[in-house]
Amino acid sequence: MSSTYQLSLTEYSAKYGVSVSTLRRKIKKSEILHDFDGVKYWLEDTPLSNLIHEVPVTFLGSNSNFKAESVDPNFGLQFDGPSLSDLISEVDRFDPEDDEAIYLEKRRALNPQSPILDELKSAYDQNLKTKDQMIQQLQEQIVDLKTLNKVYESELKEVTNQSKSRQIIDY
Repeated sequence: MSSTYQLSLTEYSAKYGVSVSTLRRKIKKSEILHDFDGVKYWLEDTPLSNLIHEVPVTFLGSNSNFKAESVDPNFGLQFDGPSLSDLISEVDRFDPEDDEAIYLEKRRALNPQSPILDELKSAYDQNLKTKDQMIQQLQEQIVDLKTLNKVYESELKEVTNQSKSRQIIDY
């Protein structure tokens, strides 16, 4: 299936309002086009009606394609593609409850930097919080220093005025 963008069953379900169980059932019956990467099923990002396909069926000795419903089941058929038993066994070994956990585990195994990135992000956030606290403390100290400076300046003016008045009196 060629596509520019594919969605997992969960993403497809959320986007197009089709239940995951319906998608799985249609995949099991080979009613919709899909890809399977060994872990997860992928569907093209297009409405379900565009994914539904007819299973190509030919009569033995003929190259004509017919809808499966229009063919007598007792008549000799030849299907193009994987056998139905192969598809069923692939779907049967698929466990929807374990699928997401297995997928995430394999993804983590394929991307070993992910835990390191998470640790770096956590350390960066902690460092940022520490720096913010330090900035807040420094701002409080600046306010205190400005207040103290005003007090010292006013005391200096008083001392200077007293000193000038003494000098005048001493003469």
